[in-house]
Parts: sequence; C-alpha cells; structure tokens
Amino acid sequence: MYAEALTSISATQLTGSINSISTEELVEQTLSQDPIQRYYAAKTVASLGPVDSAFVPALHHLLQDEEFNVRLAACYALSAMGREAMIAVTGLCHLLKDKTIGVRQSAAYALHALSPLPQSTHRSLTLALADFNPKVREHAAAALASSQPKGVYIALALRDALFDPVEAVS
Repeated sequence: MYAEALTSISATQLTGSINSISTEELVEQTLSQDPIQRYYAAKTVASLGPVDSAFVPALHHLLQDEEFNVRLAACYALSAMGREAMIAVTGLCHLLKDKTIGVRQSAAYALHALSPLPQSTHRSLTLALADFNPKVREHAAAALASSQPKGVYIALALRDALFDPVEAVS
C-alpha cells in the first residue's frame, strides 16, 4: 500500500512548488505522521542540493524512521548537503547495518559524499567492506580512502578491498 501511494502522488502535490515552500514548512513535513509526507520532504531537500543547515537535524531524525524509503531519502538528502551534514555521520554509520540493502547502500554513498570523515567512522566503514552488496563496499572503501588520519587499521582494510572480486570496489 505504501509503495502504491508513493507512485500515485507527486512531490508537488504534497509539498507544493519548491519555490513556494518555506524552510520551516519543509522541516515540519519531516515530522509528519504520514510517511509519504516525510519521504517527499526528504526528497525535496535532496533536490535542492546544499541548503540551509536547519534541515540537518530533521534529516538526521529521519535516519531512524520506520519506513525504509524515508531512511533512504534522508541519506541522499544528507549527501547533497555537503559538510553541513557532518553532524549526521553517526546516524549514517548506524545505517550501514540496516536490514535493507538500499538503505545500507545510500548510507555508504552519503558517507563517501561527506568525506573526509572523522576517525570515529572508520570502524563502521571497515566493517561495511564485508557487506555482500558491492556498492556498499565500493562507497565504504572510497570513504575510507579519503579519510584522515590513515592508520595501519585503514591501510590493512583497504589492502583487503583491493582483492574484492567486484572491480569497482578494488
């Protein structure tokens, strides 16, 4: 039912024109009881690219949403926000263990987009190198490769990634 609703309702039907909606209204939509409203709020923020940092706490909250599509959209929105989204890296690292493949993949993508990352993310990214999804491994390896400081732990993990059977990862 949720997927059917997503395909039958457009973002502009839910949020109005991007130009006519205020930051406060969009943040309010991320708190809606309706998962479709939350999904389209995150998608709208993602389409805006680097925007007001007021969205970051709301998007960080959406990383814990019960609906996987909302979590996925929040990841992509955070990846588009640039360094403003750094306060959400802990939530993104947590999603590297999500049960939904697409969410893990979008979290790894967002972390890669926010690189270089703090040392506190290295363990989660290193564990993501063992994910069965090659895109998760690819983005985790890229995020680790651009992270600072590079210690022996990261060097060994990246060395092992070089032998990944999927070319994009190695």
